[in-house]
Amino acid sequence: MLVNIPYGSKSLSFNLEDSKLLQILTPKDFKPKRSYEEEIIDSLKRPIGSSNLSSVIGSKRKVGIACDDITRLTPNESILKVLLKELRGLGVKKEDITLFIALGTHRKMRDDEIIKKFGKDIAEEYHIENHEYNNPEMLEKVGEIDNLAIWVNKYFLRKEVKMSIGGIIPHCNAGWGAGGKTILPGLAGFESVGKFHCYSALTVPNALGLIDIPVREVIDSFAKKIGLSFILNVIYNRKAETLKAFSGDVIKAHREGIKESKKVYGIELKGKADITIVSSYPADLEFWQAHKGLASGDIANREGGGIILVTPCYEGISVAHKNWGELLNHEPEELKDMILNNRVEDYVAAGLALAIAIERSKHKVCIVSEGLSYKDAEKLKFEKFQTIEEALDYLKRIYGEESKINLLTHGGETYPIAQV
Repeated sequence: MLVNIPYGSKSLSFNLEDSKLLQILTPKDFKPKRSYEEEIIDSLKRPIGSSNLSSVIGSKRKVGIACDDITRLTPNESILKVLLKELRGLGVKKEDITLFIALGTHRKMRDDEIIKKFGKDIAEEYHIENHEYNNPEMLEKVGEIDNLAIWVNKYFLRKEVKMSIGGIIPHCNAGWGAGGKTILPGLAGFESVGKFHCYSALTVPNALGLIDIPVREVIDSFAKKIGLSFILNVIYNRKAETLKAFSGDVIKAHREGIKESKKVYGIELKGKADITIVSSYPADLEFWQAHKGLASGDIANREGGGIILVTPCYEGISVAHKNWGELLNHEPEELKDMILNNRVEDYVAAGLALAIAIERSKHKVCIVSEGLSYKDAEKLKFEKFQTIEEALDYLKRIYGEESKINLLTHGGETYPIAQV
């Protein structure tokens, strides 16, 4: 059978034998039952675990809204069109609203990307600010949580009302995106983000789709500590159309949203494959994002099997973390020792490298990518191939011609639910 999978802004086609295919895992293609305006307004009228927006705003006028960046499909423009109109109706002026791009340690968004993500009107009429995790002038410390220093964007911190928007999708180290994650790591400082990633890798290296994990407790506590007043999170489909909206308390509203997100992105796994082919789409700008496909492949593949990660990675291994490739060249125990004995400079990169190294230790990983060179693949300890067919032939020679195959079309946002 001929199969098409997303690959950046295009798609790749290749042949798979029906008899060898266990399953094609892809997010369910639900259609919106009503307009995004109706869905979001209804959510704002019925906040979960919180007072309504009118009560949250009250007489306060300085509002900060943390927003997802270009690495997510979150429909910022449509969400904000509704939310900003509601805020103006409550007496908040445009000039008193700041939109903070919750980059974590991602690179800054360019002007053209801001227009694409937020829409021309919002980009021109509102102040939009890229977060800078490594700029001391932009950060303020507000205490600690279990020895984790709380460094956060001070301009967001000083807003009278602190809100966030985001898309609830499966995430490999936080379990699920959005909720408090828009703040940690989204608007956090270098030290906080670094310890967050290391803590995640040292406790549950692949937390994709999980909820009750240590790192989620830290995320929620961090958001509460800095005073996040109100969230507006959405579930979107593969076309980034809003299906459901959840607003209110950062924990209670987010947990209700996860239940709905599982219906879209959670796919019951029929069986673990010998070989799993994963498109990292839509997480494919650089390997810093594309590794999410490896996390979903890790769940769908048997230990000791092979994974083919298909991703363009147009911007290479990482724009913001230049030395990440060197860290990725280490084995798990080496990385653990380096982290625990404070022998790394970039704890963000080290924590993520550890999680990937653990996944890599369980599978032989091949990569098909035009943005990653053979030298890059060598750093990652992956085998690089020009085509999916070449990588598949290579793995079949190792695991046998009768190898069973799983295929993930949207590995960056798919949660394979393994049978217990």
